[in-house]
Amino acid sequence: MRRVQWIDSARFLAMFWILIGHYLAVFYPAALSLWEPGPWWWLLGGFPGKLAFSLYFVLLGYFASSAKPFSLRAFSRYTLRRYLQLVFFGFLATLLFILGGYAVTWVFHLADESVFRILSDGPRYNLIYLLRDGFLLEDHYIDSFWCMPHLLLASLICKLYGYLPEGIRPLLRCAILCSLIALLLLLNAEFFIWVVVALLGCLLRLAIDAAEQIPLLEKPGVRLIILLLSIAVLKIPIEEGPLLFFIEGTVDSIWMLLLSRNARAQDLLSRSPLPWLGRITLGIFVIHTPVYALLDSSLIPLLRKILPDAVVLPLFFLPAVGLCILGAWLLHRGYSLLQRRTRKREAVPV
Repeated sequence: MRRVQWIDSARFLAMFWILIGHYLAVFYPAALSLWEPGPWWWLLGGFPGKLAFSLYFVLLGYFASSAKPFSLRAFSRYTLRRYLQLVFFGFLATLLFILGGYAVTWVFHLADESVFRILSDGPRYNLIYLLRDGFLLEDHYIDSFWCMPHLLLASLICKLYGYLPEGIRPLLRCAILCSLIALLLLLNAEFFIWVVVALLGCLLRLAIDAAEQIPLLEKPGVRLIILLLSIAVLKIPIEEGPLLFFIEGTVDSIWMLLLSRNARAQDLLSRSPLPWLGRITLGIFVIHTPVYALLDSSLIPLLRKILPDAVVLPLFFLPAVGLCILGAWLLHRGYSLLQRRTRKREAVPV
């Protein structure tokens, strides 16, 4: 499906919120108390990193469910490409983390908890976990890899939904989606809840396609009321788990529906470089954990000995994000080059 610039930008803004939350969790955990009941809770409460990450799954479902005629060959190629992309990113990010762990320890003689795990395992287990994390989509060294199997499964299910015959009416499509979502929710399993969140993206596609038939959505006042109500829902204290993730995915879908009826917001989000950053968000997510851990074992502890945290942490945030973006660009660039070479070989007649 053709890229949509404002949607790509929304994807990056969600990822940027995750970068902020994880940066604080690694370097300044005390700041996370702002999300707890207190003077700032009325502003930040209800907006954790999982809310932003659920938007990534919603948009995954939105794009993967684009309607196409079924083709076993096309679906097999999509499955293979999606798996190889996750393997490519996961393998290289884990390799960088392992080699970087040895390098920063040798140079700076420091090691945070994640880097120390790499050193204590030794080269033999480093190789084993590199292969398992890369090819089996596991998360022995990089905690954020927990979502890799979820990403793959959600992509495939939403892709299969997109193969439904074009003759099926929107109401029946909606009924099929709601039935599948209800079935997965009854399982009450955290693994499947992320597939449910991606399926909400399929519902979002149906809603956006039918939004023109709802004149009320064209009124700014109505959109504002819906926005405020959705924020109020997020303020309800719910323990982290499948129900909360479902609610967050629903709220994300509502926000995207509201944005789809707001031309000014779309124009603002379409401004460079946000759409380009949105196209490399998977790489940013994959690489940011190793980057933060390696910085925590090298430069930042040294700077903290010279300058107070109030100076070091805000000052180093943008360079840290810049390193994540650079690493993500290299991952996406490398994968694109690999794809081009593969296509050229397939195009050569035997």
